[in-house]
Amino acid sequence: MRNPLLKSKTKAFNFRKPGLILAFLALSLIPSLIKAQSAFGPGHLVYYRVGDGTTTPLTSAAFPINFVEMDTAGSVIQTVSVPTSTLTADGTAGSECELTLSADGTTLVFAGYTATPGTTGVNSNAAASILHGIGFVSQAGTVSVATTFANTPTSSGAYEGNNTRGGYFNGTGIWATGNDNKNTTSGSGLHYTTTTNGSSSGGGIELNPYTTGLVNTTGCGIFKDQLYFCSTKTSPPGVWTYPVIPAPTTAQTALPTQVAATVAATSIWKAILLNTGNTNSSAANGAPDVMYVSDEFRISKFYWNGTTWVSAGYEHHNVYGFAASMNSSGQIDLYCVLNEGAAGNAIYKYTDYSSRTANINTTSPVSASLDSTLLVPASSYYLYGGIEWAPSQTSAIAASAYSSTIASSGNITAGNYGDITIPSGVTATLTGNIYINGTLTVQSGGTLKCGNFFVFSPQGNFGTFNLQSGATLETKDDSGVTNYTATGSIQCFSRFYNPGANYVYDGSVAQFTGNALPSSVASLTVNNSNGLTLSAPVSVTNALTLTSGIVTLGNNKLTIASAASISGASASNYIATNGTGTLEMTAGTSGASFPVGVTDYNPLKVATSTSTSTVDVGVSNSITNSQNVALSNHAVNRTWSVTLQSTSTVTVTPQWNNSTDLAGAAFATSYSSVASRTSSTNWTLSQSAGAATVVSGTLYDRASGSIAMAGSTAYQVGVLDSTSGYNTTPFVSGNLVVERVGDGVSGTLTSAAYGVSFLEFTTSPATVTSQSAYTIATAPQFQYYIRLL
Repeated sequence: MRNPLLKSKTKAFNFRKPGLILAFLALSLIPSLIKAQSAFGPGHLVYYRVGDGTTTPLTSAAFPINFVEMDTAGSVIQTVSVPTSTLTADGTAGSECELTLSADGTTLVFAGYTATPGTTGVNSNAAASILHGIGFVSQAGTVSVATTFANTPTSSGAYEGNNTRGGYFNGTGIWATGNDNKNTTSGSGLHYTTTTNGSSSGGGIELNPYTTGLVNTTGCGIFKDQLYFCSTKTSPPGVWTYPVIPAPTTAQTALPTQVAATVAATSIWKAILLNTGNTNSSAANGAPDVMYVSDEFRISKFYWNGTTWVSAGYEHHNVYGFAASMNSSGQIDLYCVLNEGAAGNAIYKYTDYSSRTANINTTSPVSASLDSTLLVPASSYYLYGGIEWAPSQTSAIAASAYSSTIASSGNITAGNYGDITIPSGVTATLTGNIYINGTLTVQSGGTLKCGNFFVFSPQGNFGTFNLQSGATLETKDDSGVTNYTATGSIQCFSRFYNPGANYVYDGSVAQFTGNALPSSVASLTVNNSNGLTLSAPVSVTNALTLTSGIVTLGNNKLTIASAASISGASASNYIATNGTGTLEMTAGTSGASFPVGVTDYNPLKVATSTSTSTVDVGVSNSITNSQNVALSNHAVNRTWSVTLQSTSTVTVTPQWNNSTDLAGAAFATSYSSVASRTSSTNWTLSQSAGAATVVSGTLYDRASGSIAMAGSTAYQVGVLDSTSGYNTTPFVSGNLVVERVGDGVSGTLTSAAYGVSFLEFTTSPATVTSQSAYTIATAPQFQYYIRLL
């Protein structure tokens, strides 16, 4: 089922728990609410816009701040204005206008100055009255000032006479970025504060003092307990990381770790780290595996190889802020604020069509022209800076929900969560939709029952679902187990489904296995009277349980491994081979029953002369003669397909319903015989005509005689009676054909309608001179008419 919130798959910053902390309650801890506007819509983008709409060109004076909400096609939804009495921004410094989404998806975080519009040189103004502020915008569109930094050239202030760029909020504290080169001996590009109620933070805590050289920083976010930020400390600039657990309480002097460097550039703006759902163990635990970095010349791409970040090329675009999402094809869409020089800034959408480890490629197919979509054109009246996904959550993460291991079986109620672990022996049942900011892990022996509810990630953050080997997932969703798309019970940004896990489909409407069900699973359980259809081939290594419903293969193969079993097969629970897909199992001398059918249950038992042999079986609702013309009577109207991987002599036992599965009305169960052939060849009876066995009611079966089958050759198996004309060959030009009218049963023919058949004879001598040259047995049941071909 498609996400009812029409959520697009996106993520930018990952929430991780900062130890045992109290949750930030966005509305209760900010007493001075400034202005409430309409709530943001799910799946929308918000960009930071500076300007009053009348002044052009913009200058370095202070201008009003607005946040424009738009959909992913660029259509404007609303504009949220920041009152000029609170925070304003420099009209020319695009690098200052950073915009991030809080860890729990409730709040947009931005920076500005407590300067009135028109204040000249606002970012270089050293007036003590001009504070450097961090603002919040809630999901409801409420704007507030979270904290301010003093504009003083001492450790009691921050970013004095220089740029304040942005911040990130993880639920308890704010990390702020900017240029803090106060003097030759002090300053810090990163400041941390737990003041989030509108009061002044002074200078906060300096995380990387002047001695480290990291005095000029941009774009920060927290991923897997690490703070990532950009800095121009090195040439070229790079991305750095610093642990955030425990949260800092004093100034930090240790040099952070550089994780990546851009190609030659003097400025760097933002890094976005994503978990794209690859199979390495660190990614399964929620760690990022792809990183995009913007600087003044390009967007660079890096991927995590399990040990380090590896460069994966770059594209030439001067991008300030950007947001990312994963589309339904698993490709990364980048929504970028592009510096177009004198024309101003514009917003474009680019798509990286490359795989995770391949060089970035935003053209499809690769060509000289850039594959892009203009969403917002440049304007001399406005400066566009950061862009981010709109807040989608209305409540913060409760303290008890930051990280929890469910101790005993029970319910998971609707809400916003950090990490959840479901351990062995515990069954957790969703009773409402939940949002995962960290990782939801189902360990071996644990079970998650989704019911009719969903597991989401907050818009703009990435959450991870990790179903480990031996764990069980139960889903009622009609789309089944999915990836990338906003469908299925699990709609976290990153979804890891282990092939050693167990999958239960227990919906009340017809279900599909889904585009992300592993090609091999430990067990598959169908408990849906409306059935399950394979979306792709699948192999079961432990057990297929048919509790209720039909498994429809279409053109996909279902493989039951040699150590696996099928249980629960019946007239209402079987494998429907309605296309080219077959059921593959291992048969031996004791035989194996293949529970197949199309519109009803027509199982086939196969026993081989070898101890083990892999066999593919299907069945269709028709039977033809040797010329592939449908037989109209004297046959069971079913054809079983049998293919062995190795040559063997087999016996087969097909089953049919004598009241519904016959070709025409006449079938002599006492004269039935199992026959086989390869395609378009004559049927060969495996035994003399004999009586079929009553299984129960109108169900019959008939064990065949020995049939030699060559390996890797498709055979057809059918049930014929002793009088059926199942083998025919084309007429030969020049032969003699006798048309015969009659049914071979009635006595002297009358004017009633009778069946017609043809007898073919070779001509000898070559020229027919008289009818007397050919002897045809006469009988009152037939009349004959001679024809020459």
